[in-house]
Amino acid sequence: MLVSLPESSTPSSVQHLSTTLDSPSTFSLLSWVPDYSLLPSKHVDSLLTRAYTALTKLCNSSTILKKPPLKSKSTNPPISTPSPEALYSLRMYALRCLAHTSSGVVEGKIVWDQATKFTNVLIKTTPSAPSSTAEERVIRKVLRAFDQLVQIAETRADNGISMAVYENGKNFIVFCDYWSSFAKRVETVSLGFCLHS
Repeated sequence: MLVSLPESSTPSSVQHLSTTLDSPSTFSLLSWVPDYSLLPSKHVDSLLTRAYTALTKLCNSSTILKKPPLKSKSTNPPISTPSPEALYSLRMYALRCLAHTSSGVVEGKIVWDQATKFTNVLIKTTPSAPSSTAEERVIRKVLRAFDQLVQIAETRADNGISMAVYENGKNFIVFCDYWSSFAKRVETVSLGFCLHS
């Protein structure tokens, strides 16, 4: 299944792309990674880095305008944007593309740093919800995304470098600490939800 977006993407088209790429029944660029071994690595790397660039640009352009300027006399409603969760899913999908590139194309620390930054954006842009189930859903989304990224890193030939825990691997350590903080939060949220039920 190939997914295409209209020339000017709308929040609903971005939302749809996010949902489609998150679906386990969708065959997408990452689904075909095992078959790419037949292609020259420089072509595969180019494809994966371009997918990363296109998706992150789409996410960034989808979040620029949220409301008309304050002094505007326009009666038009505020411009809607895709949900923070949809943008996060696309950003993490893009990051998984980057993580699949050949050794030496992208430094591991960039992947871990981007994962932390993308997650910070999600947390800052997710409205506070009175229901702990909404918070738990976001936390579980982060935990799943981090797990998927680490699974890719573990299969890399250079995983000793990209997942280093010595001085050069401080970005991975920060990522792991952040991951651990979310795991603790989901335990707290789940426990609190059970006590109030």
